Amino acid sequence: MSKQICWIFAVAALAASSSAFAQARDWGRDTRQVDPTNKNNSQMDPAKDTPASTRVYTQMLDYGTCVSGMGKNLVTKVLDAQPHSSGERQGFNDLRTRMSSCRSSQNSNILSLQRGSIAEGLYHKTENRLPVGWQMSQQGYDKFAAEETSFNSLRKDNDQQMIKATNCLAALAPIQAGHVLATKHGSDEESAAMDDLFRIAPSCAGPTRPANLSRSFLRAFLADSLYRVTVWANKRADGAAAGN
Repeated sequence: MSKQICWIFAVAALAASSSAFAQARDWGRDTRQVDPTNKNNSQMDPAKDTPASTRVYTQMLDYGTCVSGMGKNLVTKVLDAQPHSSGERQGFNDLRTRMSSCRSSQNSNILSLQRGSIAEGLYHKTENRLPVGWQMSQQGYDKFAAEETSFNSLRKDNDQQMIKATNCLAALAPIQAGHVLATKHGSDEESAAMDDLFRIAPSCAGPTRPANLSRSFLRAFLADSLYRVTVWANKRADGAAAGN
């Protein structure tokens, strides 16, 4: 990694430092939109993993794979909508209605996990990856970060800090972020890939993955971020090819 690239993301470290992980317990806990009768919500603690929580998110990843394979346009509609907006809610309603053959009864309805599970499903099902040789410049990162700050403004404060950190990780080390998504959830390989990601991009949130951080939540936010980075990069690559 060049000194220039490390310097480029030093700015991100101020906004997405390890303190972004300090109050993990509230991540994704938007009580306005989390169904208290859904028993799977109580299994999902952003600060730790259990066999039950890993099982729930694995089921969610299976659902994400199913809906992404059958309804790619519906999935992108959700992911392109501002988190916690009416557009996102409508998108999820459309998914449940039109993709009813994809079983979702065992899923948590915590929105950050829902977004992450379908983002990962889309990542595995689509050829829309980063342009060959793509590298984000300082100016590009500044624009991306500003756009994403606005895009994520309806999230809770802790969620905003978390997505800033994972946006930085995905932008600085997209290949390694993809390696995380290529592993089986809950596996030793997943843990090692996540540790490598933090070591490769220490300016984002420190060189060591925080101990009080659920791998399910980290994986979900990272998948969401990698989708956003990929869309942003491809739009600019397409514009450059068209002479814009």
